[in-house]
Amino acid sequence: MRLRIFLFLLLIAALNTNCKKDCVLDSGMKDAHNTFPFQSAVAQTFTPTQSGTLTEVIHGLQGNVNYDLLITDTDSNGLPNYNLGGSLTGSNIIYVGQGLNTYATGGLVNGTVAIPHVQGQKPVLFAGIKYALILVPNSTGAMLWRGSSGSGSYTGGDAYEWNNGWTLTTGIEPKDFGFVLNGRCN
Repeated sequence: MRLRIFLFLLLIAALNTNCKKDCVLDSGMKDAHNTFPFQSAVAQTFTPTQSGTLTEVIHGLQGNVNYDLLITDTDSNGLPNYNLGGSLTGSNIIYVGQGLNTYATGGLVNGTVAIPHVQGQKPVLFAGIKYALILVPNSTGAMLWRGSSGSGSYTGGDAYEWNNGWTLTTGIEPKDFGFVLNGRCN
């Protein structure tokens, strides 16, 4: 009887080693000391350090402007691969959340957007590949995304704003926006 129990427990342990576990796909940048207002779409490119399915995006967006959240690939120049107003169903689009109103509070990077199953699938991100996290306002008013204007605050990507095309944020605006990506890894 003890042998059967031992073998059963050994089987369970072996099966659990193949299961996915919660992990941080990209620790991003949480040290966001400033809030920056934008009237148009903004993006942060990122490069995950682990591969896995995306389960939540944590951002530093504050305010009361409903927004769409997109995860896209990047083009050959490393820019977000999405043109404002373009199709939300292309192969460059990894995830779309529309009409969101989840915000960060208390000057922190803690606005948590859970990524639901879409037709039984969750978006998969691969370590070492550059992607873009894009926030697009759905109404008038400024989007206030916390960030850091210090160079090198996040080395896996850059902050962009939409000006009839994606351009790096300039001047005293952020070099990087605050975010973290959590998921399920092997």
